[in-house]
Amino acid sequence: MIYMLLRYFFLLLSCCFSCAVAQGQNLVMLKKAENYYSLGKEIAVWEDIKHFKHIEEALQKANFQLSTKQTINFGYRTSAVWLKINLRTDSPAEKWFMSAGTALQDTVEFHYQDRAGKWQMRRQGSHFPYFEREVKHRFNTFLLPFESSAPHTYYVRVAGKSPLVLPIIIQTESDFYRHKATENLGYGLYFGILFAMMIYNIFLYYVLRDLNYLYYVLSIFSIFMLLSALSGYSFEYFWGDYGWGTLYQVRSFAGFIVASTGIFAISFLRPKEYAPFLHYALWAMTIWGVLLAPLILWANMLPAGNVTITIHSILLLVSGIVCWYRGNKPARFYVLAWSFYILGGIGNTLRNANLMSHNFFTSYGTEIGSAIETLLLAFALSDRYRLIRREKDIAQKEANESLEQKVKERTLEILEKNEELNQINEELSTTLELIETEKQKSDNLLLNILPAETAHELKETGFSTPKQYDMATVLFTDFKDFTKIAETLTPQQIVEELNTCFVAFDEICEKNQLEKIKTIGDAYMCVGGIPMANKTNPINAVRAAIEIQAWMSHWTAGRKAQGKTAWELRIGIHTGEVIAGVVGKKKFAYDIWGDAVNIAARMESSGEAGQINISEATYQHVKDSFHCVFRGKIQAKNKGEVAMYFVEKELH
Repeated sequence: MIYMLLRYFFLLLSCCFSCAVAQGQNLVMLKKAENYYSLGKEIAVWEDIKHFKHIEEALQKANFQLSTKQTINFGYRTSAVWLKINLRTDSPAEKWFMSAGTALQDTVEFHYQDRAGKWQMRRQGSHFPYFEREVKHRFNTFLLPFESSAPHTYYVRVAGKSPLVLPIIIQTESDFYRHKATENLGYGLYFGILFAMMIYNIFLYYVLRDLNYLYYVLSIFSIFMLLSALSGYSFEYFWGDYGWGTLYQVRSFAGFIVASTGIFAISFLRPKEYAPFLHYALWAMTIWGVLLAPLILWANMLPAGNVTITIHSILLLVSGIVCWYRGNKPARFYVLAWSFYILGGIGNTLRNANLMSHNFFTSYGTEIGSAIETLLLAFALSDRYRLIRREKDIAQKEANESLEQKVKERTLEILEKNEELNQINEELSTTLELIETEKQKSDNLLLNILPAETAHELKETGFSTPKQYDMATVLFTDFKDFTKIAETLTPQQIVEELNTCFVAFDEICEKNQLEKIKTIGDAYMCVGGIPMANKTNPINAVRAAIEIQAWMSHWTAGRKAQGKTAWELRIGIHTGEVIAGVVGKKKFAYDIWGDAVNIAARMESSGEAGQINISEATYQHVKDSFHCVFRGKIQAKNKGEVAMYFVEKELH
């Protein structure tokens, strides 16, 4: 008992001391109008060399000091780092996201006290499954739990074997997802360039049988694998639950990138002809790269990998300069390409070693440099091939000088014609492939709009003949009081909520062999029994309606739990004759007509929220499969009194 009292006494003293220190720490006021904050000097930091696992123990020993740098960077450390952040907001209802560290941090813990004063902890990092993250992002991102506009103190603990580069970014929800979209676009373009260059050079290797193209593809692939892991996209889109896969990917390809770029340099620059000592140096570095891959993988020699990549990059640049100076003309593009890559790569390496600050250049210099390097090396290969072809043409010309002038001219003409024809054939093949690809895209788009039978008829004849179906079941849905609900939402929110519902309805209709016809505002219409006629469409439609109401109940319960407005749905169903087809020449739309459509609409409007209202015609088809309650004859607009039934449940 005495021990427990002493423990809480010292914990209280520690908290008081921390609060006193925090008085010198800047309190950051988060304003909704300023939706982006990059914190550094406002944060208190403490290097935890003993790796305390519990925050109560850590706070007893903590000695927080204000950061002197705008971006906190400890480089490679074996200790853990604690961050103390004092925040306040003028809009506690606004969602604020905090991103801590880089994509490869092993463990990132977020600590805060709830209303009862109990410590809560959320944990992310590359050692934990991606799908457990509350905010799905390649960086470690947490939702800040503001309960009021009063000051809040949060603690972040970061530990692991990756470099402790810890930029702290706080954003509103809208700004966060806008930045995420911009980053995805940028990286999409970058990885797209790498992928396109790989495909293009594989094609060139297949055509020219020059190993330089194959070595070049291997070097691009190594860069692609390394940077996709470093940027966090491998973890987000590939490894998922297996965070260790990203770490192994980084460690292994740090060595492979040395080996692949080394063998490419040996083949392309031909240093054995121009500088033999560089030839052997490149071979030594290439072999070391092959050995380094498993060493980094199992022995965690990642700092050694960064040093090796830096030295190797400089060696490649020096080799290119020397070979260029001694007569290898294609090396000029090689030198220019590696200059860009080295600038970006060295900046990233020095940042990881805490020798340079965290900024746009040190964060994205490798990606920008490697993209430029990839394009310039493609020019270098093209230039090299051009020079080789020129040398061969000169040698052939000298060998044929003894031949008669007419034979020589005829031979050259034939060669030029053959080359031109080959080029034309290649261009035709490429054009045909593009045409076929675009045709497939067009067909897929048409099938997404129209039924396959109608789409085929339109392609073959240019028009579609309407067809009559003697037995089809039309299903209408409509939300109760949608106009009032819409007045409380923004246009974007309305579209998002309707899209959520209609996507679920689409899946249910497809499952039950119903054809979606269209949506009109908040109304949704589908039909069974077309374009392929069947006898089960009334049962299929009622079963789909039950599943839709079940989905709505579950979705509405979730909204109520979040304090949001509940949505209620009316469903009306009628079975009868319809005509289906496509009219007009522009913006084709598959539609149905007939009195059955009007009656189904009356069934919906005469129904009640949460109920499935069916007509007498539909009831006669489904009465043996579903339990229905007769409502009597009810006045329907323009239809007089119509017998109606509520569907209760399916009979088993």
